[in-house]
Amino acid sequence: MRVVRIIKDCIKKRQKKKRFNRDCKIYSELNKSSDFRIENKNVCPIYEDENQAGVLDEHYFLQDIWMAKQVKMNGLNEHFDIGSRIDGFIAHLLSMNIVVTLIDIRRLVIDIENLKFVQGDATDLISIADGTLSSLSSLHAIEHFGLGRYGDDIDPDAWKKVLHSFERVLKKGGFLYLSVPIGEKNHVIYNAHRIFNPHTIINELADMILIKFSYIEDYKIYEVEDLDKIEDMIVGKDYLCGCFVFSKI
Repeated sequence: MRVVRIIKDCIKKRQKKKRFNRDCKIYSELNKSSDFRIENKNVCPIYEDENQAGVLDEHYFLQDIWMAKQVKMNGLNEHFDIGSRIDGFIAHLLSMNIVVTLIDIRRLVIDIENLKFVQGDATDLISIADGTLSSLSSLHAIEHFGLGRYGDDIDPDAWKKVLHSFERVLKKGGFLYLSVPIGEKNHVIYNAHRIFNPHTIINELADMILIKFSYIEDYKIYEVEDLDKIEDMIVGKDYLCGCFVFSKI
């Protein structure tokens, strides 16, 4: 089977090269501009983009839009975030003129208006006083805490510690926007991420009440109206994206 696959790959590569050479010839025949003529020193064959779908991560793309709408609806103009995607969720918030303070163990190399950055391990959030934040998020991040993937210390309980830190720093009535990979059973794919049963997250946040929940599957986002039926949504599932909105009691 491996030999057959290699042969097929070689055939495809030759076909793509032949098509590239054909396209170069057609372009040169049609081109009337001396500025944009093809020169051998500037040829850079790219074979893999033909017929490819647009680059899209279904979890991040949909969760970032949905969560940004939730933050906007709650009407707060200052927000804290732990490790979410800068070119998605954070960018959406900044476009809404929401001031964002981002904490991430990875460094940030851009300086942009309304974005404040603190580099560090956010597990304990020791720089933030108790009960001081009104709006806090962490999207597709806590499943990585304590696995060492991003240079952080190994700590199997880091995901619990950061959830308790979220509870500690939020004011009563404050909002927590959280997303993690979810499935029927808790498990770890080391050192990539953990996958959580949604109730593992809900039960760990004893001082919070879940007010909204949605999940992402097959490029669609589904909002669960009856929060008592979350368990039914994940029977037999191994990897969905769960989006939670909590409020501190």
